[in-house]
Order: sequence, then structure tokens, then C-alpha cells
Amino acid sequence: QEIERFGYRTLADVLRSVRGIYITNDRNYSIVGTRGFSKPGDYNSRILLLINGHRVNDNIFGQAEIGAEFGLDPATFERVEIIRGPASSLYGDSAFFAVVNVITKSGASLDGASIALEAGTLGTELVRGSFGRTFRNGLDLALSSTYEQSDGVEKLYFPVFDSPETNNGIAEGLDEEAVRQLYGRLTYKGLAVTAAYGTRNREIPSASTGTLFNQQDWHSEATDRHTLFDAHYTRSISETGVSLRFSYDRFSYDGTYPFAVEPDGTPTLVGLVGGVGAPWAGAAAVARLLAGPQTVRARVEFIDNIRQDQTASYVNDPLPVFDLDRSSTQRAVYVQDEIK
Repeated sequence: QEIERFGYRTLADVLRSVRGIYITNDRNYSIVGTRGFSKPGDYNSRILLLINGHRVNDNIFGQAEIGAEFGLDPATFERVEIIRGPASSLYGDSAFFAVVNVITKSGASLDGASIALEAGTLGTELVRGSFGRTFRNGLDLALSSTYEQSDGVEKLYFPVFDSPETNNGIAEGLDEEAVRQLYGRLTYKGLAVTAAYGTRNREIPSASTGTLFNQQDWHSEATDRHTLFDAHYTRSISETGVSLRFSYDRFSYDGTYPFAVEPDGTPTLVGLVGGVGAPWAGAAAVARLLAGPQTVRARVEFIDNIRQDQTASYVNDPLPVFDLDRSSTQRAVYVQDEIK
């Protein structure tokens, strides 16, 4: 209800409204601060981010993307669950300061078809189409697609660049952002399948990472993409609950960063950076209620990070700065006995 009432456009907007959580933005990424900790330029790797219980921190930086780069339109959020404080023992890697679990809408909650068209100042446009329905056989289907773009603020003033050589600190026409998002969810009996794709292209006016300020020929910009597929099956047998999960994610990013001209007259260096992360994971869990207020849980999980690649190079230079093709695997098992 609050998401709809206040018209939040990103997960960062939602979290900004939560007591004890602080959001900063460098006009590229949104950074989470919590419990008195907020490190400038941090990758949000100390926050565990979930979609319907599925981890979506990337497998290169461990980054929790909460701005438009998150890949889901808040119009598809049923609710957002937040646990403050360390919870790694229960929820896994990265849950040092908080766990954020985004629960998405079902076909029943969408209940029909809808189209939204919006336009506003700063060249803001939004088109969204949604469909949701529960069929007689119990199959529940939800689909949504969103396109959004904004030209941003035409002139932004940065005091640190206030000199004639850097346009008196004014970045002109470098605040554009475009977002495309697809979402689908299917549930039938004990099976729930979630699929999503999101891409965000962002021009960066703040000359981050030491790049050239107000560069008009080569814009500083970044593109983030996230593909998600998650299948979760649960079933109760007597007093024992069994769950199986399989998931696949693909994270990718590309950035263009123009660096300053050298004093000897060397042309502007344009840096190109990129990365691709692709993990698949499988997990099985069982929980049983014993006599008295006691519950025993066990879980095994395997993650295959088939791609953890990073590249960096300069335009018109055949030799890369680095070209890393990496992969890894993770295995985990735990047993927990809860006595109330």
C-alpha cells in the first residue's frame, strides 16, 4: 500500500523510507547505509538482496543493486521484507547488516490486465503493461513489462569543478537514464517459477573514478543487465517440509569512461570496462517438527559460478589493461535445531 501511495520508482526509494536505512546516490548507483555504516563508493556487498527468497547479489562484486539497475519495477512488488542486523547464519553470505527480500505480485493480486502511460517534466516517459490471472485449475500467472526514460536535469552544478577549464562546474545534458524491464511469475500447487530481465543505461554527469568532467564527445555512461530464472518447489509430507530450488542468473555491465587529456597533448583516453557473471545454483532443504516446541532443519546447496569475467581496455588500443576469465564453485551444508 505504501509503495503504491507514495509512487516509489525504485527499490532505493522504498528503502529510503525505512527507519535506520540511509540511501546515497552519486548519479550512477544507489548506496545503502545501515546501522551507522555507509562507505562512499561501496558495492552494497554487506546487504543480502533477495527476490522471493532467491539471492540476487551479483557473483563478481557481491553487489546488491537497489536503484533502477535492480531490474524490477516496484509496480510488481507485493511487499518488501527487511531484517535489520546480522543474519548470515540464517540467510547466507552478505547478510551482515540487513536482509532485504522483495516479494513480487502474483496473478491474483494483479487481477486482470492494465496499461499505464505517464509523461512529465525533464523528458520523463513511462509505459507499463501488466496481466495477471488465476485459472480454474489453480495455475496462477503474472506478467509485466515496463519501459521508462528520463532526460534528467539539463544543467547540474558541481562545486569541486568550478573553474573556467571545466565549464564552471556545470555538466550539461549528461543526466539521461533509460530502463527496460520484463517480469513473469507462475505458480501451480507447490511450484513457483520467477523469471525477469532488466537493463538500465545511465549517463554519468559526476565525473566518477577520475574521468573528464562535462565531456561531450565521449559521455561517461554505464549499462547494467540482469537475467533471472528461479524455480522453487515445496511440499509437506506429514510433519516434514521439503523444498527444492534451482536458479540461474546472468549479470553484465559495460562502462565508458573518458579520462583527461595528458599535458603533452595526448588525445583523450577513453576507457572501456565490462563484466559478466553467471551463476547457477541448486539447493535442497528439509524441516521437521519434533515433539514439543522443537524444529530441526537441514539444507545443502551448490553454486557454480560459471562466469566471473572482467575486462578493461582503451579505445583504439589493442592491448587490454586486464582480461580476467574466472570461475568458481561453492558448497554448503547446515543443520539447525530450534528449541522454543
